[in-house]
Amino acid sequence: MMKKIFTGLFNNWDSIVNSIDTEDWSRKYSHLRDIILAGGDTETLISKNEFDFLLSRVREKVKTIGGNGANAAVALSEAGITPVMSCPARTRDMLEKLQNCGIKIAGPKGMISPADSIISGEDYEHIAVENGNFRHLFTYDKITEECVLDYDFLRSLKSADLLWISGFHLVSGDFKNRIKELGDLLEDRMFKIHLELGRGTNMMEFAFKYLTKRNAINSLGFDESEIDIIGIKPHKMNLKDGLEMVSEKNNIEKVVLHTSNFVSTFSIAMNDKFIEAAERAVDMTAAKSLGFINENMKMEAKELPLSGLNKIAEDNFMMIPARINPNPKQVTGLGDCFSVLDFYYSFS
Repeated sequence: MMKKIFTGLFNNWDSIVNSIDTEDWSRKYSHLRDIILAGGDTETLISKNEFDFLLSRVREKVKTIGGNGANAAVALSEAGITPVMSCPARTRDMLEKLQNCGIKIAGPKGMISPADSIISGEDYEHIAVENGNFRHLFTYDKITEECVLDYDFLRSLKSADLLWISGFHLVSGDFKNRIKELGDLLEDRMFKIHLELGRGTNMMEFAFKYLTKRNAINSLGFDESEIDIIGIKPHKMNLKDGLEMVSEKNNIEKVVLHTSNFVSTFSIAMNDKFIEAAERAVDMTAAKSLGFINENMKMEAKELPLSGLNKIAEDNFMMIPARINPNPKQVTGLGDCFSVLDFYYSFS
């Protein structure tokens, strides 16, 4: 029987931008241009004025469903798995878009289709400027900033087998108590929880510490830009020791570092299923990078080359290569895609 998986916390629109005018910016907004022109992945909270200015410089964009929890839910649905998604933003446009995605939303009396869960309210657009395999996200979003929780979703968790959550990195410190509220709710749960890290406000580190103190994390995921949040110091320890330290110090069963070149996992309960789950998730994420997870794309994805790293599987540690797509259709959301599929296949 398929496990019931729930994903949260937030949903929004992502505007994927491959072309933006960076000429003749005033000094007032030059710091945003500096972020765009720099390498790597970033996520930056900005003001309404900064958002409006950035939007005015966009030459072309593709608008799609976004938010960590929604990215994870869409990836699961494309893989043939029906998730229940936390949906604090329930506008007509948003829910009509989700209606065709094979996703369930929690209502006051049980699970309902997105089309049946439309309420009045506001949703927000995030700007994702992509350049090759890197992306810069710019966010002005009162729902995520204020940690607006979907209480129908939270009440429905009593029927969950698995919960995948992310988004704390976009929360303002003024709303720390809502993180505490969620952590207290999850302390006595009967299901496994995966927390996916993100870089943004210091509420990410606060949420990690608060949830681990309540023993509310079974599985943890992050990329190379987020390792300092959990205390890994790559210049002082090797990767295996760093992942093991996080696992033992915080009583976390499975700790996963995923990058564009490789996936590394430490688990106190390492088994062949975890390795198979990671390899399966790598192939499906490669399919997503081509546009969509379906049988044709999965076949095509297996033609993409693996990175040059050798597979390692020993004791409680494993490392596998990722597939390299030099021309991904979309970068934003690929980390969430790998993370949720790896979590689902590991524990289902």
